[in-house]
Amino acid sequence: MKLLLIGSESVHLPNYLELVRPALTDYKIVSNRPVKGEEDVTVVAPFTYRSIRSIIRTIRILRKTIHSFNPDIIHVHQANVYALLTVIANKKTLKPLVVTGWGSDILVTPSKHFFHRWVLAFVLKHANAFTCGSLYMKKKLMSYGFSADLPVLVANFGIRVDPNQCEKENIIYSNRLHEPIYRIDRIIREFETFYKSDVGKSWRLVIAGSGSQTAALKVLTDSLGLSGVVDFVGWLSFQQNSAYYNRSSIYCSLPVSDSAAISVVESMACGCVPVVTDLPAMRELVTDQQNGLLVGENETGIFERVLDVSWKSARKFNMDVGAQFGSRTINSAAFIGLYHKLLNV
Repeated sequence: MKLLLIGSESVHLPNYLELVRPALTDYKIVSNRPVKGEEDVTVVAPFTYRSIRSIIRTIRILRKTIHSFNPDIIHVHQANVYALLTVIANKKTLKPLVVTGWGSDILVTPSKHFFHRWVLAFVLKHANAFTCGSLYMKKKLMSYGFSADLPVLVANFGIRVDPNQCEKENIIYSNRLHEPIYRIDRIIREFETFYKSDVGKSWRLVIAGSGSQTAALKVLTDSLGLSGVVDFVGWLSFQQNSAYYNRSSIYCSLPVSDSAAISVVESMACGCVPVVTDLPAMRELVTDQQNGLLVGENETGIFERVLDVSWKSARKFNMDVGAQFGSRTINSAAFIGLYHKLLNV
């Protein structure tokens, strides 16, 4: 099977490739930048709405790639400009097209402007199948031109961690991007309150990743007098990320919007107790005060409250759920099965 994979350059594309690689005889990627580790098979195109010239150029690159590579399946990640231009480029060849929603492209962006709602409806109309990471996202599609005839697969890219039974430490771990949607600043402010209480003095906050707000978040940390107990560890390798999941007692993610984030699933598989925004997709993984904490919009004192959870039972439950929900074997079979169904093999 020959796969043409299209999407923005990120760790998600090579991670997904590893998931379906057993079924592939060949593959090629089209992205906005060379994909790390896959530079030799990446075709670069300027996926943007900023100018007609860029739009036309990207469509031409996509058409040329589709024609020369002649894929069996086209799979585009993110139902935005990537999917729209792919649909247009695929008009003549009509290769089977799968679209995967990542989160904000379904849950946030379409509500901002009519144009984005039209884009999503147009993409849904021309896709042969759609995939997403949560039941909530699947339900959300119904308000944006979703057709009952469109196959929708709920699956994820699987966890990439190595759970072990090492002793937990008093560490709160966060590894989401340092962008406004993920509200790392709120985590830092909540940690300040917790650390300055009697129960929080022995705890540390570890913040992995980076983004446009990294410098500002470090300034905030210093201004709150937390520079000695908040560690910014930057981008981590697979092994380093796994180690922090395994050592940490609490995993915290407080985005404005989210699907069933794989980082939350990974943390659960490693026995962390998740403290997450009370969002519909998160309720598919976390039951408040049982295996974690669902945080309301104006709620404070969250780290004090999570200490009331029965940690021993929560950790065992989370490891079971994380391993099952995030199983790479199960999710790989689901995506490959969808490809085979579209190709009638």
